[in-house]
Amino acid sequence: CLEDSQLPTPATDDDLDTSLGDYICELWDDGASKSEAANVLSGVGKFVPGCKKSFPTAWALFTTWGRHELPDRAAPLPIDLLKAMVAHSFHEDDDCGFATLTLLSFHCLLRISEGLNLRCMDICFGDEEAVLNLGYTRGETESVTCSDPLLLSWLRRVMSRKEPGDRLFNLDYNRYRRMFTDKLQTF
Repeated sequence: CLEDSQLPTPATDDDLDTSLGDYICELWDDGASKSEAANVLSGVGKFVPGCKKSFPTAWALFTTWGRHELPDRAAPLPIDLLKAMVAHSFHEDDDCGFATLTLLSFHCLLRISEGLNLRCMDICFGDEEAVLNLGYTRGETESVTCSDPLLLSWLRRVMSRKEPGDRLFNLDYNRYRRMFTDKLQTF
């Protein structure tokens, strides 16, 4: 980047800090990704001995970038697509695990891994809801409540053929992802 702009090579750490800060500002202005700035700072830290994280201005700009840039997130799954995928799953698949896990994740805002880790004993049914104990996530015990009547009936159906210590769903993460991708491609 210094060669492209025909600037002299920085002679001191302070000069390098200023140049890195200017470059990070250019990246920001050009709409580059934050990861490009991270790669530059990490590369300098790796290839310039003894200077790892010794550029306060450049690192401060990078940190500020992180505070002001919204993270990239996957677009939410449209409800019509969710319904189509679930209906297709019930029609095509013998096991209603994929459909139930997909609806449960959508309804309760679960990560797929949280749903896949559920055991039958982690679910406590009440009159019109069920509490799902997710165990330790992010350092503390968490639980969510499911109140959708149809989903509650599917959960009971899935659990009816299992022991308390059994996993709720007969899927692993890779199989679930393949099934999800297949359904997306179908629709």
